[in-house]
Amino acid sequence: MDTGNMDRQITLKKRTTTKAASGQPVESFTNVDSRAVVWAQVQDDKGSEGYDAEKKTASVTKVVKIHHRTDIDETNVFDYEGRIFDIKRVHELQRRKGLLITGLWTQGQYE
Repeated sequence: MDTGNMDRQITLKKRTTTKAASGQPVESFTNVDSRAVVWAQVQDDKGSEGYDAEKKTASVTKVVKIHHRTDIDETNVFDYEGRIFDIKRVHELQRRKGLLITGLWTQGQYE
């Protein structure tokens, strides 16, 4: 795996749920562990605009390549440049050399 193209940093996160003072569940994200900030190769996949409940929304898909880990799956998210991307797909590269992760950011979802 060519590590020379891994010139961006992402932060791998897991979902946590706490309760607000009102008792309502509140979703937040915490780093998966002390090695959560990793070097990555980040590529644009596609972007789109559409309407959701009569409101214009945008979404961006990124494809990210990182060194292999066993603690990342589709229940996780990653932070890239201040945007939270839901992990939609994790694919192992070359017999545990790396991971190819597809992530989706949707405008207004976690803001």
